[in-house]
Amino acid sequence: YFSGLQANWTFCPLGSQSFRVTINNSDSLNFHLISNASTFLPLQFPLALISDNSISIKIFIFYDYMSTGSVTLINQNSLLSRFNTTFRTDSSYPSASSGIFQRQMLFDISRNTTNMNQLSIGLMTYCQATYYGQQCSVRCISNDDCTSSYTCDTITGTKICSPGWYGVECAFRNKSYIQPICSSNTLTCYNDGFCHAFNNTNQPTCCCPFGFTGLNCQYLSTCSINVTCLNGGLCNPSYDPLSRSYYYVCSCAIGYTGLFCQETQQCPPMFYGPNCTIPCHAPNSCSEGHFSCNSEGGKICLPGWSPISTCLIKNLSSYLDPECPVSTGCLNGGSCFNGTCCCPSTYTGHLCETPINPCAINPCQHNGLCFPTSTGYQCQCSAYYTCPLCEITLNP
Repeated sequence: YFSGLQANWTFCPLGSQSFRVTINNSDSLNFHLISNASTFLPLQFPLALISDNSISIKIFIFYDYMSTGSVTLINQNSLLSRFNTTFRTDSSYPSASSGIFQRQMLFDISRNTTNMNQLSIGLMTYCQATYYGQQCSVRCISNDDCTSSYTCDTITGTKICSPGWYGVECAFRNKSYIQPICSSNTLTCYNDGFCHAFNNTNQPTCCCPFGFTGLNCQYLSTCSINVTCLNGGLCNPSYDPLSRSYYYVCSCAIGYTGLFCQETQQCPPMFYGPNCTIPCHAPNSCSEGHFSCNSEGGKICLPGWSPISTCLIKNLSSYLDPECPVSTGCLNGGSCFNGTCCCPSTYTGHLCETPINPCAINPCQHNGLCFPTSTGYQCQCSAYYTCPLCEITLNP
């Protein structure tokens, strides 16, 4: 407070500012013509929201230093003039550079009319950065990321959605819209991620939905057993040096595959079992059998064929089988199949009429003797040898 003034008159709840200048005695003074005026003018005050859009402005001018003849008075703090006015903030400008000062002529009515000082001032209110509207009541911060994309109207502050975005907050994306830079780029975004070039740059990036991460949204960013990783899959943490991000991989239980272990494992052709390691070939032929393979790789004889170990013998008598090449059926235990006869291992020919001597090629080793049987042959081994073909030497 200054001497000679009442406290309530100098009270400024919205703030106060001051500056000092050295001037010569003159009838008039233009503060803006002072050499360093730009360092303190215009005086600026940050204003809070005012309920009635009206502010009271008080201006005090003091003598702090005065020289008269050979006498110099310092720090006199003597009031020269005081001015006050009321200014309404009904309409504010978007920025300081876009506004126009409203000029007012103020009179110091505390002095008599013959010695009344006058002060010409210019007043203006404008919105701080990110605020818009006549009363600066609308806030808008332009944004361009994976959640929304918009700019702000320079007058009203209304959000202006970028191409491909819509909604009040420009947070909804038209999936059919593709930025030109993305349409000409080979970047692939997985798991419902989308390509976006931020702030009109030429660097497309994958925007990943919640739960995914990585340069191509190919990794899991969160993981929970039986929630993220299904069917008993386990969450294994890992790190991607390219995207510099941690992620998770579902380690699937046997029989399951996929990002979430959601798919039943599909084995390559002719392989079966939990780990696809059991081979099973179903040829449906006379030489290899007539069967299909179950999910575990086991044989399932086709209807009418047996035994389960080979599926080589047809249960229907050949003379009753319409598949036989002749009405009399196949000979020597042969089975009818697609107009031909499937012969036992000891017979051959169109109707299995020709016997085969399995010992003709002498399959028994180390001078073993070969004897034909109904199912093939049997070896009688010489001394010191054993096994079906006499191929193993006995210990003496």
